[in-house]
Amino acid sequence: MAYFIKKTILIIIALWVHTTLIAQHFATFHYNQQNGLPQNSVIDLWFDQYNFLWLTTESGLVRFDGHKFKTFESASIPQIDNDRFRWIHQTPNKQIITSTSSGQLWRIYKTGIVAIKQPKLPKFHLFARGIPSVKTLTDFKLLDNSYFRSKDIKEFPTSIIAINNEEYYVLGRKYLYLMRGVNKLDSFVSPEEKMATLFSINNIVYVKSFGNNIYAFMPSKRTFTKCILPKEFIKDTSTIYWKSGYSNPLFTFRNQLYTLHAENDFTKLYSKELIADLPVKSAQINQIIYNQHKNIIAIATRTNGFYILKTNFFSTHNCEGQNSGSYVQIALSDSTILDGHGHAIGDYKINRSAYSIATSESILYIDKFGKVWFAKGDTLFTQKNGINNVILIDKSTRYRTIFEHLDTILVSSDKSIFALHNYKVIAHYTFHPNIYVAEAFAPQYFTWFKNKYYYGASNGVYTFQLNNQLSITPKKISTIPFVRYLKPCDNYVLGCSYGSGIFAILGNDTIVHFPLDKQKHLAKSHNILFDNSNRAFISTNNGLFYTSKTGIEKYIYGKVNDLHYQYLNENEGLKNVEFNGGITESCIKLTNGSVSYSNMGGFVRFNPANIPNNFPDSTIFIDQIIIDGKEVARTDSVLMKANSEHLTVTIAAAYWGNPNNIRIDYKINDYNNDWVPIANENNRIELLNLPSGRHILTIRKRIGFGESDFDYVYVVLIKKPKFYESIWFILLVITITLGAILGIILIYNRRLRTQNMLLENRVSERTHELEKSNHNLRESEHELLQSVNVKNKLISIISHDIVTPIKFISIVSRNYKSSNESMNTQEKEVIREIHHTSQRLHENAQNILNWVRYQNNLIKVHPTKISPYSIVEDTCDLLQEIAVSRKNTLINNVVMDDIIQADKTILTIIVQNIISNAVKYTHSSNIIIKSSSENNKYILSIVDNGQGISNHNLTRIESIRNKTKTNMFDDSADGTGLGYIIIFELAEMIGATINIESSLETGTSVHISL
Repeated sequence: MAYFIKKTILIIIALWVHTTLIAQHFATFHYNQQNGLPQNSVIDLWFDQYNFLWLTTESGLVRFDGHKFKTFESASIPQIDNDRFRWIHQTPNKQIITSTSSGQLWRIYKTGIVAIKQPKLPKFHLFARGIPSVKTLTDFKLLDNSYFRSKDIKEFPTSIIAINNEEYYVLGRKYLYLMRGVNKLDSFVSPEEKMATLFSINNIVYVKSFGNNIYAFMPSKRTFTKCILPKEFIKDTSTIYWKSGYSNPLFTFRNQLYTLHAENDFTKLYSKELIADLPVKSAQINQIIYNQHKNIIAIATRTNGFYILKTNFFSTHNCEGQNSGSYVQIALSDSTILDGHGHAIGDYKINRSAYSIATSESILYIDKFGKVWFAKGDTLFTQKNGINNVILIDKSTRYRTIFEHLDTILVSSDKSIFALHNYKVIAHYTFHPNIYVAEAFAPQYFTWFKNKYYYGASNGVYTFQLNNQLSITPKKISTIPFVRYLKPCDNYVLGCSYGSGIFAILGNDTIVHFPLDKQKHLAKSHNILFDNSNRAFISTNNGLFYTSKTGIEKYIYGKVNDLHYQYLNENEGLKNVEFNGGITESCIKLTNGSVSYSNMGGFVRFNPANIPNNFPDSTIFIDQIIIDGKEVARTDSVLMKANSEHLTVTIAAAYWGNPNNIRIDYKINDYNNDWVPIANENNRIELLNLPSGRHILTIRKRIGFGESDFDYVYVVLIKKPKFYESIWFILLVITITLGAILGIILIYNRRLRTQNMLLENRVSERTHELEKSNHNLRESEHELLQSVNVKNKLISIISHDIVTPIKFISIVSRNYKSSNESMNTQEKEVIREIHHTSQRLHENAQNILNWVRYQNNLIKVHPTKISPYSIVEDTCDLLQEIAVSRKNTLINNVVMDDIIQADKTILTIIVQNIISNAVKYTHSSNIIIKSSSENNKYILSIVDNGQGISNHNLTRIESIRNKTKTNMFDDSADGTGLGYIIIFELAEMIGATINIESSLETGTSVHISL
């Protein structure tokens, strides 16, 4: 008994699941006043050739593009005399006509409507099924319905099936009439007294009676044949919905929707179920149409708006107790999966499987030997034939993923990687003893590529090889966080991350990141699946995407810089858009072609082959053009006034897919050559302050994955030039400018003549002044020549009449002192003073002579290679006697081999002056002359321990160096002033610098840098 009850319950569940799956065949969308419809009473419907859905309502004619409404009413179009539109029909020549309740006719053309200037039809008149032509309708010349009554024609509604633009069938009360225009060609007696309506199947006319019988009309035999009806077509309960231009009629039965078909003999009808459970429950249905091209059903209701039913490609399976959010799965057969609670889930039923497992962990796997791997807590099991075997126990941890390659199985936990062979651990690697640290390194997904293992972790992507020592040493190749999936391809690995989107790893471990979608849902991606149509499906936390595999590879190798995705969510029938990642496996491809995805609402199953590339491929139109708040005609060329500032162009294109897949861009040549996406939902282009001239507004809409898969529309924008940009204004400006230039030239010439006269007078005056100045210059030149002669004579006097006698006195006194031993002490002292005084006079005279020569540019620089040692040695010999008299010792420590490039004469004068000063102001001490090198400079240093130089004298010497105005020969000068003038100026001539360091009672150091 218990078994029977259990079996009965399972059957009931299976039937319920089966019914649910059938109901999911179409996704339902309800539209009423709450989401944009202007009025809830929808009377008639029509899909045009551009896939716009047109609706007649009590508040205007409505155009629906799949997402947005546009209403045509008297408020926006004053020519509309009544907002209550009644019917929409297409004539045999493809004109779509609609009428207001007052009989005014309008033609639906592209995205708008055009008034038909013909007499009105009778008020409130309805035409059912179709119309032949506008001319035929208006030729009725109907002022009221009496015409129809007189002709025995059913007037409300009038059922018409058009044969062509002129001939048509019209249903009467007792007859079926064949008409041409307003003339009756023939009549056929109705099979029953009261006929309800007409419809057609495969160009065969059928009539339905109020008794719910259907008859096929055979014109050649002039007979009606009663049809055999399908069992679903029940008398007094079935309503037929059909319009000329659509193929098979529709009818309802017990809230189900069917299509009606005829077999070859036309008299036996059969049905096909289209919808198992109509969404309309409490409102009267006015019309149902089926767009087979787009596989869309539209249902108009009297009081509850309208419904759109679109193909649902997805079915969602959920089982009791399956609430962990993991939804792990494995494939049991070509159409059945096993979940983590032991349920076997097929296409239409859920059964208990032979596997006694119940896991809430993220691992469920079946190996090549048919053993099922699953985890409970820190224990990993395998099961086959109902027998569990413990494979691993990793204490206080959870298992993450499992991967099988050849004879090796990899298992990861929160802190370790295990490599197994024949169900035994052969290698083990622990990331960190602290599980909270190790978790960041734990693999979330393994794969094999180019002879090594790859795995994704929370802190990046790693690789390793299982070497001969059976050790595992992971190597980090990327820091991409939260990598949840890796898919090996021919020359690259595709990866999914939770936060950084999808990426590719090339053979050299280079990472290529893919662009995200507009909403950035792809940032949280879980899985990538390739189907048989060269498409890649990508599951995310917010829906499913697909793109072209060819586009992926072109992007990887830099052949394109963009990648287009198609988006699938609730709009395509997904009950829950949050897919699940981070489990093994989050997606399974079954051998019957279906795939099963792990989802937070259960298991989502679909067949990729059944999902078309639903691109927004309908024609795009310029729907509205507004210039500065005023709507203008929609033409291919728009003329704008010069002062126009704001241009709004609205685009219209029907699309019944996901609105996120609509990608429309625009650009304006010679103004903005970059494509700008239209980001607003109203598809509006806003342009401000266009420059004058002719511009081409190019608008494109993507209609495929390819680089050139776009539909284009062009609008020429011509903006008149402003008054200051017109040719007349430019000519006027040129004329005024030329006149102004001519006037300026005339004024300038007049002023120029006046100025020339003044200049001539000034030139005459200046000439006289210059002559006078030349006379003065000649006199000055004569005086200068006399001065130069005097200076040269002075130099000659100093050189011959002063320096020579002083030198003679010095030599005589020196010789006399050294040769005459008979002098007493007093005489020797006098001779010594004479010698020293004459020596100092000789030095000063020589300095004066050198300074005069320098001032007259008589000293020329002739650099040659010289020996500083020799110059110092000669100077020491010259001053040796004076030094000895002052008990000083001259020490030449200059390196003998040093050779420098300098002027020997000038350097000798400088060295002699400095050493002479040192001898003069030093007593009983050593005077050391040495050489050194520093910063590519050759330095001669003269160092003594004499009395030093006072701060006052140092300041005076520094002023001499800086050529500052000062009294260089003041009373306190002791003879050093003229010497330093000479050596500073001579040093400057040979590019040398002289630095003096001195303090009283300590000594002086003078450094010559060359």
